Amino acid sequence: MLNGRRSGYYNFAPRSAFFHTVLMLMATVVLGGDALGASGSPSHVPIPLANSGFEQALWGTWRFRSDDSGLAFLDSQSKHSGNSSACIRATQGVARLSFHDDHLVPTQAGEAFKLTAWVRTEQATGRNAIRLEGLEGSNGLELVAESKNILGTTGGWVFISATGTVPDGGLIDRLRPVLQSDDNSGRICFDDVALWRLSPDEPVMGDAIPPPTFGHTTTLGG
Repeated sequence: MLNGRRSGYYNFAPRSAFFHTVLMLMATVVLGGDALGASGSPSHVPIPLANSGFEQALWGTWRFRSDDSGLAFLDSQSKHSGNSSACIRATQGVARLSFHDDHLVPTQAGEAFKLTAWVRTEQATGRNAIRLEGLEGSNGLELVAESKNILGTTGGWVFISATGTVPDGGLIDRLRPVLQSDDNSGRICFDDVALWRLSPDEPVMGDAIPPPTFGHTTTLGG
């Protein structure tokens, strides 16, 4: 169940790591009133995620789950920034890279989050998205947010996001970022994954972390 979910993906130019860093700084520092909630507190706060840029081996922080087949790997030839990205290809059934249990994000009911990532696809099929899954104790699992599906070939890196609120009345106390690529006979690469906690004054503002104001912006899928 999603609560006030809003998602979309964007294709930005230029796409350099420098301008991506500038974007993050603008979103957290420079935007002034637009970056503040009604209480005057920041409307979005970045949450550090281990190995979110895939500069280290996957298996210390991420784990790969697959029903039948598929391959998850680091690719140093295809990256949005840094030295490598995390790619998934040739999957049948469920196939997901997800945060290891040791790196889950603590949360509580009513908190709102925005998960973002840069992705690049080649002849992608099936279901390709980013997700936030909420864990209840040791067993329960509930979907908090999921981005729109990305199919085909992007021809470059695109920015995607998923926004959601931890439901009231539940027992969710941790969040797991998930990179999804189910039934994908092609390939998808993920890079520069980021998680933001949103202000309770603006719990599901889709524009709390805006696209950059420089260059040409094409909005895909709303």
